[in-house]
Amino acid sequence: MANQEKVYDLVIVGAGPAGLSAAVNAAARNLDFVILGSDPRSPKLLQAPEINNYLGYVNISGKELSDKFFNHIQKLDIDYREQRVDNIYDQGDRFSLLMGDETITAHSLILAVGVSNEQTLPGEEELVGQGVSYCATCDGPLYRGKTVAGLVHTDEGVEDIIYLSDIAEQVYIVTDRELDDNIVKKVEIIDKEPVRVTGENKVEGLKFEDDSMIEVEGVFVFRRVTPPDKLMSGLETEDDHLKVNRSMATSKEGVFAAGDCTGFPYQIGKAAGEGQIAALSAASYIQKKR
Repeated sequence: MANQEKVYDLVIVGAGPAGLSAAVNAAARNLDFVILGSDPRSPKLLQAPEINNYLGYVNISGKELSDKFFNHIQKLDIDYREQRVDNIYDQGDRFSLLMGDETITAHSLILAVGVSNEQTLPGEEELVGQGVSYCATCDGPLYRGKTVAGLVHTDEGVEDIIYLSDIAEQVYIVTDRELDDNIVKKVEIIDKEPVRVTGENKVEGLKFEDDSMIEVEGVFVFRRVTPPDKLMSGLETEDDHLKVNRSMATSKEGVFAAGDCTGFPYQIGKAAGEGQIAALSAASYIQKKR
């Protein structure tokens, strides 16, 4: 008999205060789950020199508090994987999360991906699915023999560009990452600030601050934080954040959210509290499905 695919009760996406809080509470409810995050620490938390508004701690640095959070899940032997989620697909009674060439399946999700300080480019959101993509593994094969550009702000994005360079005819890269010689031989580096994705009903080019432009058929965007509504279609937003109710449930059944991605204020206490609520809500949801 063929091995059946493992289906987790829950997958938590994001390893900041909200995601880690959700993980601790999911463990307390004995859920079969995994937490995924491309960064095991919240960059914003690490940069905080001193925190005085988190209950129980006075004059603690962001790094110290982050270490305490992460040590907590390590002591509970929680399954944490440093992996970036590229796309999430709704399969009806379960969700599939794509990470490069690996897929994980779960009955419920908690999205705790934070927010990005990087602004989308004019034309970017309008052309999502019409040449703008956030997932090279998903959409790369569509651009075989074509010309594409990559806006890269992560090390994983550099790896995706290498993958695209083996598929596309021409690959341009705009990045703040360091590139080794092997990559430089495969792609053309553009050291300019992009200001607009151009095109009417499909991507036609990428415009730069000096009014120059390159003609491309696809633009791949790899930011440090992928907006959750770009990770997964069908999620309702409000004021550029995921819309949730008091149970931290999103507009899609089985999907919960917590932390900065649900809106202001961007505070550690709020994130941790929402992570707890989201985990308890996910546990109740799973219990009803059993």
